Amino acid sequence: MDYVEGMDLQQMLDAKNEPLPQSKAMEWVYQVCDAIMYLHAQTPPIIHRDIKPANLLLDTHGHLWITDFGIARMAGSDFRTTTGALIGTPKYMAPEQI
Repeated sequence: MDYVEGMDLQQMLDAKNEPLPQSKAMEWVYQVCDAIMYLHAQTPPIIHRDIKPANLLLDTHGHLWITDFGIARMAGSDFRTTTGALIGTPKYMAPEQI
């Protein structure tokens, strides 16, 4: 894994304590979407399952990196989540996952 000098997005938002400018927020949303599209285009696709500000590292050049693939899974793998088990961070999960 590459070393990324900087802080995670959650730390940055907590320190800033004010809303981000819309242009900056959209720039980062596009970066995260590009990364997710790349992951989903792999064979087999990689599903992260826990995208949230604390899992997005912001480097010194303003680029976001997705981290913490601890609960990621490959689509089509034999790995199954236990029925009724909650995987991810509820605050950031899709309603149908909860």
